[in-house]
Amino acid sequence: MAYQIIDTEGGLRSVLRKLYRHPNDPPSFYMDAQGHKLGRTGTLDILQIYILPLQETLVVDIYTLQRKAFNVVWQGYSLKSFLQSATVTKVVFDVRNVADALLSHYEVSLNGVIDLQMMEYYCPKRTGNFLRGLGKCITDHSSLPLPDINEWSLNKDKVLQGYKDADDTQRRLFQRRPMSKALLTCLMGNVVHLPLLFTVYRNRLAARDWDLVKIESQKRSKLSQSPNYDPEGLDHFFGPSRLPATVPSMPELSTVQHNGRKAPVPTTQPSVRISPNANQALQRFGLGRDSDPSARFTTLHIFFPVFI
Repeated sequence: MAYQIIDTEGGLRSVLRKLYRHPNDPPSFYMDAQGHKLGRTGTLDILQIYILPLQETLVVDIYTLQRKAFNVVWQGYSLKSFLQSATVTKVVFDVRNVADALLSHYEVSLNGVIDLQMMEYYCPKRTGNFLRGLGKCITDHSSLPLPDINEWSLNKDKVLQGYKDADDTQRRLFQRRPMSKALLTCLMGNVVHLPLLFTVYRNRLAARDWDLVKIESQKRSKLSQSPNYDPEGLDHFFGPSRLPATVPSMPELSTVQHNGRKAPVPTTQPSVRISPNANQALQRFGLGRDSDPSARFTTLHIFFPVFI
């Protein structure tokens, strides 16, 4: 697997030309990022970009270059302009913490993203709301030979073996220089297999589901850049609901006599009134009054008391 480590301004300037004038169909760029607790509360240390037409992975050393990684310019182009371009498609498996880290630490607003995790999620016959990780998707869907899958998985386990130890050990994993060969192999494996998954899922998705993937990918990217986003929240394990969004109307109540007591019964069907705070909470899960009507969400059931 061909790769190039970019850890100098001159090296970055020389590879910026590789990020332009490539086709979007199929996408040419597949990305991932690494850091200690990747996101606004952690670090962003490494950015990997696999360029499919060139069969090459760019390993951008953010830890070494810092802001220079995004500000170095070649003929008017920079890594920042590439990442923020809505016309250059970038495929990422779970974009949320990647987008959060880029904006929080370097003011880079990631755009033009297709989230591969959402492509798997919206495939026909896919059930349940639990999200699948990259390892599970590669094992089950990539069509890679089993020895290749085992080699990638074992190498990743070896590299990450000390990652769950002390906090300082976690931090040093992606900041130790020079990068070890094992780490580089792991980093490349996280992106070079993404085109296989993209092809598998894209061939399974109907037009309506593909539209949902694009909508949800942009929603995820924007949500992760919002002030209230939690990069370690429990909602990371769940995908959006699959049923059409329906919020039943709140009926007006009149009363009838039953066993000598008054019992409320529905008569008319005015719309539900939702307070601003409740609506904000519902919107986070796609259920607020401003939610995207084309997304598929769980039905909200409302029950009313009847006194017997």
